[in-house]
Amino acid sequence: MQITIKCPVYPTEDVECVKTALNTFFPNERVNMLNELGHNVLSLVSNDESLLIALREHIYSLRVIDAVRAKLLSNWDGQETTLYLDKQSAFVGRLKIVDYPLIDPPLGSIEVTLAFESQSQFDSFVRWITPPTRDGVIIEE
Repeated sequence: MQITIKCPVYPTEDVECVKTALNTFFPNERVNMLNELGHNVLSLVSNDESLLIALREHIYSLRVIDAVRAKLLSNWDGQETTLYLDKQSAFVGRLKIVDYPLIDPPLGSIEVTLAFESQSQFDSFVRWITPPTRDGVIIEE
């Protein structure tokens, strides 16, 4: 699995504040500043699934497992899937999944793209990050 995280940094934003937002879900990770089409973007690429542990913990604590699973599945194109997280919510330590491109928050989104080598690798990942639930309780398989 390859994890690619991108987050725009607008001219009116403090880069350190955007890094703080990213650290909410991806703590202690080193990000790179890129220039994509004339816009600054903080970016991180990794093959280490442990990068997603803090995000997974937020998903569990907020009890939004089913919503996140639905988003992962609906965005799956056979090779990758993407989650969009509200950057402003992340800055204050909150998780808000964005229904991009229908909704794009004023300060933009943290784009989390997950690429997989196979359908079975994707299925296994979905079970790990958003296990099946019944009445809001995780079903032990």
